[in-house]
Order: sequence, then structure tokens, then C-alpha cells
Amino acid sequence: MMPVGACDTHMHVFGSVNRYRFVPDRSYTPPQASLKQYEALANTLNFSRFVIVQPSIYGTDNACTLDVVCDTRLDARAVVVVDDHVDGAELERMHEAGARGIRINLLFRGGVQFAAAERLADQLRDMGWHVQVLLDVSRMADLKDRLVGLNLP
Repeated sequence: MMPVGACDTHMHVFGSVNRYRFVPDRSYTPPQASLKQYEALANTLNFSRFVIVQPSIYGTDNACTLDVVCDTRLDARAVVVVDDHVDGAELERMHEAGARGIRINLLFRGGVQFAAAERLADQLRDMGWHVQVLLDVSRMADLKDRLVGLNLP
């Protein structure tokens, strides 16, 4: 049992394939994992807050992730995936919907590369967002300078 106020800092929901389409070029196909199922688990573990992270199977379509933040009875925030063509208005819309970070996925197909974070770093910093990076640890040394250069938490 987690202490009161505990936060699950990384979770996914895989919605109905009839409503949320997977990207064709994906690395895996997960079984459905609903918000209702997650909320039952969170209740069992005593989580009252969580961060939903956009999985690579949805590419840059953040609808499922942001719908979860809107629909949950718990306190939630989101980490979204964007490409380097996203504009400020879209980032603001996602911020209003509960997004507080972007994910750079260098491990699975369907992820977004560094270019998006590099182009958006100043705006993300001004919005108080962070960057989450998923990569093979063997690439960390090669990417260290670029990560530091983002100047994002």
C-alpha cells in the first residue's frame, strides 16, 4: 500500500481500437488496458495521482492520453508526443487538457526524434514542461550533450 497522496509517475492506457487507432508502423500491439482497469489498480495501491505517458502505438495522436486526463476521477497529468511541426496553439490546447511534458522515444517505432524537442525547447521551458526520453542506455553518452542542451527538466 502506497502512502496517502502517492503518485504513479508513468502509466499507459490502451483504449478501444474502435476509438483510438494504432499507427501502422509500430513495434508492438498491446491488449486493451482501460482507464477503469487502471483506476481499480490505483485504488488497490492507494494512488491518488498519476502521470499518463503517451505510448508509441498512437504516434502523435494524443487523443487517448488526453481523454484519460479529462475522464479520470483522480488527479492526473499527461506526457504527450509531438512532432516538430506542432504549433504554439496546439501546445496551449494540450496544456489546458493537462499535458506537462513531451516524450522523445528513441527506442520504439512510432516515437518522435530529438528535432521536435530541440525546436520547441524554449516554449516548453516557458510553459513549465519537462522532457521524458526513452532510449537504449547504450546511446546515452552519444546524446548527453544534446540532452543537456535542451535545458529542460
